Amino acid sequence: MSTPCIITVAITGSVPTKKDNPAVPISVAEQVESTHASYEAGAALVHVHVRKDDGTTTSDPERFGRFLEGVRKHCPGMITQFSTGGRSGAGRERGAMLSLGPDMASLATGSVNFPTRVYENSPDLVDWLAAEMLRHGIKPEIEAFDLSMIFQAVAMQKVGKIERPLHVQFVMGVKNAMPVDREVFEFYVRTLRRLAPDATWTGAGIGRDQLTLVRWSLELGGHCRTGLEDNVRLDRETLAPSNAALVRQAVAQCADFDRRPATVKEARQLLSLPMVRSPCCRTARRSSILKAALSATFWFATAIRCRRARSCCGWIRPAAKLPTRATGSSLRSRNRWRRGCSRSATWPIPSRSRPMSLS
Repeated sequence: MSTPCIITVAITGSVPTKKDNPAVPISVAEQVESTHASYEAGAALVHVHVRKDDGTTTSDPERFGRFLEGVRKHCPGMITQFSTGGRSGAGRERGAMLSLGPDMASLATGSVNFPTRVYENSPDLVDWLAAEMLRHGIKPEIEAFDLSMIFQAVAMQKVGKIERPLHVQFVMGVKNAMPVDREVFEFYVRTLRRLAPDATWTGAGIGRDQLTLVRWSLELGGHCRTGLEDNVRLDRETLAPSNAALVRQAVAQCADFDRRPATVKEARQLLSLPMVRSPCCRTARRSSILKAALSATFWFATAIRCRRARSCCGWIRPAAKLPTRATGSSLRSRNRWRRGCSRSATWPIPSRSRPMSLS
């Protein structure tokens, strides 16, 4: 049986705006709604950048926190992946949201040229981001813009800076970086399998090459990424009406390669991520625990009341504590105590005028 395909949806990114496509989600509410629609369409993992109200990029932990809360509420089990990309902040500001504890976060292990700038990732910053992910139990997705980044990720894994198994995303089609080339793509896959046989991988193409990388990844047994961050069109003539529409397009490609979209449970197993309970399951469990606690309290209180009542009627005689050495006076005291707890004691209810028969 073929491996299910984890479909990642990159919902916003740092570059596309509503001028490029009105469907690009900007506010946190729009992002949560778009993620939920993509989740329903078949995406198991969401990659997110957050924006300010004016649409500019930011690494604001408060916005990431609201997004995380919304996704966990409306998309039970979906894998959340925060971007630590360089367009959203400078230096350690890029990792300020990692303490929120998403499932995953992006980690570029080297620098690369972008269309108009250098995407700078100094060794010190890469080590710090990796350490923060390790500290907060976050699985990194290695963003491989060229071959050296794969080797660097493997080297970091060997010295314990990244936990195994690796998950690598091969990014192709960024201007001034690695172009879309089938032979290079296959070489990436072979190299990763040679260096880290237990690693998983995803292919990501930019613009018109998004669908090309989806198909190559499905064919070679990997996972795929789609979404408005990388591509705002369904085809040359048509703007994508939503992230969910791009997810459905990727889902449709799966059948051509005898693959199917992975469920969130399968995606977590494939990426060696812990399972999570849905909010409804957690609520039901809390409710059952509360009911059990209340029931136990009730029966314990009932048992105490019954024991006291029985003791008063002589049904249960509490054991007399005998002195270590029985003297005459102590025996007389014990006998007087026993007579006080005899079966002739009356039931302590005012309406009863005579001793209660115990027969």
